[in-house]
Amino acid sequence: MGFIEVFEKKVKNTVKNFNLIKKNEKLIVACSGGKDSTTALYLLYKFGYNVEALFIDVGIPDSSNKNLINLRAFCNEHNIKLNIA
Repeated sequence: MGFIEVFEKKVKNTVKNFNLIKKNEKLIVACSGGKDSTTALYLLYKFGYNVEALFIDVGIPDSSNKNLINLRAFCNEHNIKLNIA
């Protein structure tokens, strides 16, 4: 089993063992568009949870624009609603 599979299993087991999320809950996942928050969004989506992404534009021109473009593409690819504040 590779790193990705082990990581996914650990996350899934943690959510289950600590009863962090109920299957029928809608999750709003705060996402910067970076790798960490996008990975969290992806795993929750992959595990079958009802997820939406929330991007908060903090006004940093180059960084915010690039991250939003990446996050928008990811959400479009996976049919995840993206909310922008």
